Amino acid sequence: MLRRSNLVPGSSVLFEGRKHLRRCDVVFVPELYALRLTLRETKTLQFREREHVIFVTGSKGAPLDPVRLYQDYVAAHPAAPADPFFMFRGADGVLQPLTFDGLASGVKELVALLGLDPSQYASHSLRRGGASGALASGLAPFFTRFQGDWKSESNLVPGSSVLFEGRKHLRRCDVVFVPELYALRLTLRETKTLQFREREHVIFVTGSKGAPLDPVRLYQDYVAAHPAAPADPCFMFRGADGVLQPLTFDGLASGVKELVALLGLDPSQYASHSLRRGGASGALASGLAPFFTRFQGDWKSECYLRYYTLGLRDMLRISAAMLSQVNRAWPAGGS
Repeated sequence: MLRRSNLVPGSSVLFEGRKHLRRCDVVFVPELYALRLTLRETKTLQFREREHVIFVTGSKGAPLDPVRLYQDYVAAHPAAPADPFFMFRGADGVLQPLTFDGLASGVKELVALLGLDPSQYASHSLRRGGASGALASGLAPFFTRFQGDWKSESNLVPGSSVLFEGRKHLRRCDVVFVPELYALRLTLRETKTLQFREREHVIFVTGSKGAPLDPVRLYQDYVAAHPAAPADPCFMFRGADGVLQPLTFDGLASGVKELVALLGLDPSQYASHSLRRGGASGALASGLAPFFTRFQGDWKSECYLRYYTLGLRDMLRISAAMLSQVNRAWPAGGS
């Protein structure tokens, strides 16, 4: 499902270790019976701001077992750690990198053996087919997007106490307790995706009576301790002089850093935006459909999906679902 540009170079002389897959970038993890692939520069990682790590799970005894095939390939084509991952022996017996044209030719030969029209397939068919297979297996679209590395707070508090704007920032009257739902109703009128105030963005925050973390109870306690007028900022605190003042960007960021420090985490890795990223990650990890996460956070694009950091279990599940789909379709007695 990965891009051909990260798998093989355009020609044997265009191989770039920082971009194309090397032998050392694919590691067998025995305890998982899986392959761990690491990509450092891709179409969506042009500045190498992170590494894209995926797992390809094996399936012992199955007709198509990526781990066994990998081990057989490596044994037959030994190479140095920094050499291209995909290589073949030329007519002279010397190993050389597989290229775009070579990959495309291989795909066409394989589909011809299956009785299909080779002119309708090329190297990109592997990426398209991988995505189709993953989705057909019932895998959530988000996980498919992660595996293939597809890429497709300012309303809560002001920048300073004098920059509060009622049309933009959350006011006390914008948060309403709805008793019959035991929930809070929040109304936003101007956001990054509502710059012309063409609609209101309304979301609900449900409570959980008796739970350690009950947003409704916490909000009610907060309001009781910090009474304010309906048009005042929603989030306020008492200064050293006892006077209520708006919570600002810096104040929110400082609060986040203090809390994560209490949890034993590195405060330098967190800020106010961590609340938005953490909310998206938590919603997606709970199994909530990505559309609902996007609605709650008022994202116009699908950039919120980049916030979610997949755990090892999810990474393995992606590959296992794809492999299962392929093996179910494998011809009986095929090799």
